[in-house]
Order: sequence, then structure tokens, then C-alpha cells
Amino acid sequence: MIFMSQFENMTYVVRPKWEQVHPVSGRVTPVPGLSVNFRGRGRLWDSESAQKTNRWSDEERKQVEDYLLNHTDFGHHLWLAPGQVAPEGYKTNATPEELRCSHFVTEKGEIRQCKNPALVGEEFCGTHKPSLIKQGLLSTAD
Repeated sequence: MIFMSQFENMTYVVRPKWEQVHPVSGRVTPVPGLSVNFRGRGRLWDSESAQKTNRWSDEERKQVEDYLLNHTDFGHHLWLAPGQVAPEGYKTNATPEELRCSHFVTEKGEIRQCKNPALVGEEFCGTHKPSLIKQGLLSTAD
């Protein structure tokens, strides 16, 4: 399953790493944690790719997917990527396509949000995306 986050560098810790100490021998065995890190283009995270990279079992991958699907951010700041289908029984409050641009302006004492939809995997529309704004005498910024 592929998930996407609204914010850059979003991290979810499903299970923190810890150390298991054997009661008789005192031997310490590290137990790796389970975490999700949204990095890179579009802030996408692929559970199957993470399973291979982190050598997770199918049960651990499912535990992480269930954690994300049941998290309070799901449907608000966290979604399934476009084209992904939620398992039966999971409903979201919004889809990435319904997000509006995060650009705000003050007009006549009122704060207004841009009415354009945000680009998929982005916080802004094409007009207000910071990397597309040119600064100078003929600035495209409001």
C-alpha cells in the first residue's frame, strides 16, 4: 500500500526500538522499531518497499499499515496515494484531490485561502508553489 503525507518529513513511530534483556544470562538483544518516514518527492511511503528494505515480516508490514489507516491523521494529513484502494471498512474524510492550496492572503482585513486545488503531493497550487514563484520587479508573489 502506498501512503502520502501532506507535510514534508512527517514521521510516525508504530513501535519504538528497545532492548530485550535475557533474565538469566543478561544478554541484551536489540529489537528494531517500526516507523514510517515520509521523504522525497510527493511525500510518498510504500509499505511493500519498506518491508523489503527493513526486512519486516508480513505481520509487521500489516501492523504498520493498520496503524496508519487507524491514525487520527488519516483523512486529514495522511491518505492513500492516488490509485490506491483502502481495505474494506476504512473510510477517509477527504482525498488528496480535495485539498486546497495552502496559500493565504489578507484582503480588506480578512484572511482568504487560495481557491485552487493543491497539486497532488504538494501543499500549494501551481501558481503559489514556492519553487515556481519568481522574485524581483515582476514578482509572481502576491
